[in-house]
Amino acid sequence: DNSSRFGKFIRINFDASGYIAGANIETYLLEKARVIRQQQDERTFHIFYQLLTGASQEYKTEFILEDPKNYNFLTHGGVKVPGIDDPEEFQATLAAMKVMGMSDEDLTSVFRVISACMLFGNMEFKEERNSDQATLPDNTVAQKVAHLLGVQVTDLVKAFLKPRIKVGRDYVTKAQTKEQVEFAIEAIA
Repeated sequence: DNSSRFGKFIRINFDASGYIAGANIETYLLEKARVIRQQQDERTFHIFYQLLTGASQEYKTEFILEDPKNYNFLTHGGVKVPGIDDPEEFQATLAAMKVMGMSDEDLTSVFRVISACMLFGNMEFKEERNSDQATLPDNTVAQKVAHLLGVQVTDLVKAFLKPRIKVGRDYVTKAQTKEQVEFAIEAIA
């Protein structure tokens, strides 16, 4: 199923003589891993499946939605869960978002980001033959992601392959390896 994963960090404070002076527990969500990888027979966030299976044809076109099995970030776990009707749940989610005062423009923004998150996993990077620098031989998926996010595809691809970083007071572009680019893609998703 889609259970939340929480982490706990326990901080124990000591006084100058080494005795325990207090403690606090911080709870945090471990969400990055949930978007990009799932255990066998497990799904990622329900909204991904709700949107993909419950969206109208208009939404499917507008948000460039495909079959759930076509998304690399979604294929590591099961797609269908007994007892969960994703299209029905999507309608309930839409109704709840509207009750919360979200406008159609807000919904469009949310669904564009959700679709882009799923598509990020389908970007396939390669390494150049003579170096370990990453390349994106086919930018078809990047074009879809850029469209959804409202950015230029060249800017999107360049941000991953050759990001500008600050070194001292100057900015330089640094070519990334395939592994670094894939890590960045997973992190942004």
